[in-house]
Amino acid sequence: MEFGKRIQTPKAGSSANIGFENDVQHKTIIIGNGLSGRETAKAILKQKNNTAVTVIESKNFYESDIATPFALRKPELYEKNFSAPEHQLRIVGVEYITAKVVSVSPVDKASYIISLSSGEDILADAVVVCTSFSHPLTKAAVGSTWEERKAEMETYRKSVAAADTVMVVGGGTVGCEVAGTFRSMIKQGSKIVHVVSGDLLLSDKFSERERKMLTDKVKSFPEVELVTGDRLEGHPVASATKATYKLKSGREIVADVMIPSFAKFQTDFLPAEVKTKSGAVKVNSSLMSTEWKNVFAVGCSDLNEHCAIPKIANQATTVGKNVALVSNNKAEKLVKHTTGAPFLKAEYAVMYGDWGMMLNDEIGCLGALCFACGFPFPCCLAPCTPWCGVCGLNCTRPAGKNVPAFFEAMFSKGPFGPVLGKANKSAPAPPSMER
Repeated sequence: MEFGKRIQTPKAGSSANIGFENDVQHKTIIIGNGLSGRETAKAILKQKNNTAVTVIESKNFYESDIATPFALRKPELYEKNFSAPEHQLRIVGVEYITAKVVSVSPVDKASYIISLSSGEDILADAVVVCTSFSHPLTKAAVGSTWEERKAEMETYRKSVAAADTVMVVGGGTVGCEVAGTFRSMIKQGSKIVHVVSGDLLLSDKFSERERKMLTDKVKSFPEVELVTGDRLEGHPVASATKATYKLKSGREIVADVMIPSFAKFQTDFLPAEVKTKSGAVKVNSSLMSTEWKNVFAVGCSDLNEHCAIPKIANQATTVGKNVALVSNNKAEKLVKHTTGAPFLKAEYAVMYGDWGMMLNDEIGCLGALCFACGFPFPCCLAPCTPWCGVCGLNCTRPAGKNVPAFFEAMFSKGPFGPVLGKANKSAPAPPSMER
């Protein structure tokens, strides 16, 4: 992949090189062009600001990673519904640079140098970190190309299909979805070894009854061996090559494919003092860094909000307003962040292959309605749970094969998510500008 490429979609009447050659003095750099980066760029442009916006992204494509486990089973839909070249999703008025960010360094109390893998340094008056987190296989690696990503997924498809043993480590919702997806891909007689550190699947942000219900169901699958209360030694990386892995208990497992299903914030380019041990950017109530003035974070801060679209959108709105205030020399008026969709405290569903369940307990009264009336309402239209038809209530928790079938129907309809649905498939790749 060729780094250091600059591509832009200037506003009508603006100069050719937004943020570098025109009359705007204030410059905002957004690092990352996933959902967080795009929402932030749009939020800044909506404000009355005095800043030029540049987005730096290491990949040349966009991916709706929430659907990646499904795309592993349905390769024909990955390019059609779950990903698109970056140039089809550009926002008018934003400059784009394709490069890896190597470091961010303060120049003075309010400006920063962004160093790129191309050897270029860029000066910024405000920085917004929107790099989300990494997750082996389910999220594309930093700096990967669209073709490399498709090849990676194909490699794992073939390896899983041929494997005798596939091991997944991690019992969160993504770990369950990956293990469940592999469960539907392995050949007859093969097995999934799912290793989790606790006694139950899912984290303690979910209710114990939901965790127990899921754990008991997974234990009933004949092709799955659920290993609880154990961990993999060392710092494992995803592999499609046969190897022997050792658990903390001393047990050794020979696996043809191994996926460690753990998330890590992608902020290696930031120094330790501005982030937590997990890599989350330390922010205040305005989503500005507690350590660096005019550095913000969306989707990768220590705010401890669940990663959901309405929450990301609200974070982007907050940062958009505050960047505009900073650019207009009104930093003393920064707005405080209010969370979006406060009832969403955790994921609302979990899939394990062809079985899944709605996670209702975390959304209070809405969860109770879902339990009684189905999801979505009313019960006569509920696609994920049986209904009685006598009193209008189903009286059962939405769980079973109808739950993943409902989401599969959504994923299969067309471009998935708030970004890909707006892709301009006919947009030609514009010429790049290199510096």
